[in-house]
Amino acid sequence: MKFSVITPCFNSSQTLDRAYKSLLNSSFKEFEWILVDDCSTDQGRTANLMRSIAASSPFPVKLRFLEKNYFGSKSTYEACLLAAGKFACILDHDDQLMPDCLSEVSRYLDRFDSESIAGVAGRCVNENGVLIGKSFGKDFFIGSEGDLRFKKRMTFETFQFTKTSILKSYFSELRPGYTNGYVWARISTEYEFIFIDKVLRIYDVGLPTSYSNNKKLHVVYPAEKAEALQRTLECYGDYLLWNPLYSTRLAASAVRHRLNSKKSLFGDLPNKLTPKIFYCLGIPLGYIKYFKNKIPQ
Repeated sequence: MKFSVITPCFNSSQTLDRAYKSLLNSSFKEFEWILVDDCSTDQGRTANLMRSIAASSPFPVKLRFLEKNYFGSKSTYEACLLAAGKFACILDHDDQLMPDCLSEVSRYLDRFDSESIAGVAGRCVNENGVLIGKSFGKDFFIGSEGDLRFKKRMTFETFQFTKTSILKSYFSELRPGYTNGYVWARISTEYEFIFIDKVLRIYDVGLPTSYSNNKKLHVVYPAEKAEALQRTLECYGDYLLWNPLYSTRLAASAVRHRLNSKKSLFGDLPNKLTPKIFYCLGIPLGYIKYFKNKIPQ
């Protein structure tokens, strides 16, 4: 099998059906869907919907139910253990694939078959069909996540299809509070992607039920969130000077989450000199973000 589509679920009963319908419309049929419930708290509604989909789906659907909430950090790894596809993508429960997504990705993977290539990354549109970010200016280019975020200064959302073996290796490191951004940073230290200027996913940034997309909601992440952001900073150490503003924003987020976790601000600084510099530059902005987004006690 070529593709495994991985969807971490949490209280997804109002959104998951749309993701399912988008997969039903896929023009490429060689895929499976792996649904992992991250210990939903909606009285079984998400679990029941997952079972209903699996029972009626014309394509293979695999289910996994976690007994503890891991903020999505463990869901992808657990899905990789079940995956039969050579390549996998992480489709959020509130997003949709474009009908020709898998066909387009398959075409590029067949064209560029290399050990140094982790996979293909493409573009997203929002729920109104508006492209997120600016055009690449070409049909595709090959580079690392660091090249995209720092050298090309394109910090908008993309959508990755990655070799399942690579995903499993890096997602095995995650703990509660770690998010996918850390994994892409880690992969960037060893692999490149084929970045295509083709829309692959509808990324719904307007749903009130999605705390991952809605910046207005207050979410308390585990203390490891700050640690993950600092380690991300270290992974991108050789790139940080290419995009100082983005580097400082990344460091400021680490500072804000450290303040939220009530941990010492300087107790665990990044190891390399350049990341330390940006971490210190991010402290004022981190404090501003902390007080602006401070959760009422």
